[in-house]
Amino acid sequence: MLFTLGVGSATSLTGGLITIICDQWPHIKRWQVTAVVCVAGTLIGLVYVTPGGQFMLTLVDYFGANFVIYVMATLEVAGVAWCYGLSKFCGDIEFMLNIKIGLYWKFCWGFVVPIGLTSILFYSLITSKQLQHNGTDFPVAAIVAGWTLTGIAVSLIPICALHTIYTRKSSGLLEKIRESFCPTAKWGPKHPQLLKEWAQITQKQ
Repeated sequence: MLFTLGVGSATSLTGGLITIICDQWPHIKRWQVTAVVCVAGTLIGLVYVTPGGQFMLTLVDYFGANFVIYVMATLEVAGVAWCYGLSKFCGDIEFMLNIKIGLYWKFCWGFVVPIGLTSILFYSLITSKQLQHNGTDFPVAAIVAGWTLTGIAVSLIPICALHTIYTRKSSGLLEKIRESFCPTAKWGPKHPQLLKEWAQITQKQ
């Protein structure tokens, strides 16, 4: 069971990373991206099967997964629901899947999930204790390395935000910030016919 869960999680995470790379650089063949990502992931993962692998796994899981995932997921859901717009998001899903999104999902995406994730994040920070492995406290160097890992991951949010604001074409700062919260002209389906149909539907919303 645990093996199946692990393989399923690894497949979804790897697939997401491969899709991002292929969308950013479409001239690279997908099988090449898949091969590089899988080989790199295997080589990096070898550290976890060493004698100190469980120690490293605990450290990376605590600082590189739990806290970072809560922050990223909260901002992602809030950005989709409150910045892009919940009605636009549901309209995109209805266009892609040809199904009607019910009030339950709208309420969850718009309120329950962002508030719930934020509450879990603050609760985990308030109740956090000294990180241990098999009853042994992690050394200070390991804690510093862990927070450095977290800082690097979380710092990507303001860095990307500043880059987006800086590259907008509006003149004033407030206009740039306002434009950065709106979809670009390239947003939408890649296929021309689907893009035309999607644009007609979104204009009616």
